[in-house]
Amino acid sequence: MLFKIFITRGGLVESAHSAKCLIKDLSFKTILTSNHSEDFIFPRSAIKIFQAMPFINSGAKKKYGLNEKNIAIACASHCGEPVHLRVLSDWLKKINLSVNDLKCGVHNPINLESSNNLFLSGRKPTQLHNNCSGKHLAMLSGCLANKMEYKNYLDFNHPYQQLIRNSLEYFTNSTIQKKSMATDGCNAPQYAFSINDLSKAMINLIKNKSKKG
Repeated sequence: MLFKIFITRGGLVESAHSAKCLIKDLSFKTILTSNHSEDFIFPRSAIKIFQAMPFINSGAKKKYGLNEKNIAIACASHCGEPVHLRVLSDWLKKINLSVNDLKCGVHNPINLESSNNLFLSGRKPTQLHNNCSGKHLAMLSGCLANKMEYKNYLDFNHPYQQLIRNSLEYFTNSTIQKKSMATDGCNAPQYAFSINDLSKAMINLIKNKSKKG
């Protein structure tokens, strides 16, 4: 049974949304489910933390003088606010690449105030305003640290994308099938997983961190 989420306005239901749900504890015991745990979905930005693992393991942080802010913005979407752009611009300088090396595409900042301010300034958005630019900078940095070609870093057959698939398969305890491969909105490879495998990935991530202290 799908869970229903209702959005109200002025005392009336404006819209209703169906949701598939699976909640587990750290022992993998199911606490709440809509009974769709084996349905496959594209998790999109929810797997950025796993896509960032090869970057974290590449030694790029030390090599290029990066810090926890770079790791954080690699693991999540951002809204294109000044605080984000400062981190991203500084990162781009440290790895000595051009903004055009990012293949994520361009869109206005998600944050409305930042988008309005950019428009009023007469400037145009760049790839750094894309909410996925942190993930792409991580991929580029990982390629450079691993001495891999970076111009085609988004190709499914690129060795760095294989490292990302290895990371996803490790944490989900599953094998990515060709039919589960697609392209995300930011042009990066994207993969479908069962909701159950995604829940395992999150639990395995927490347990791996706790083991390492």
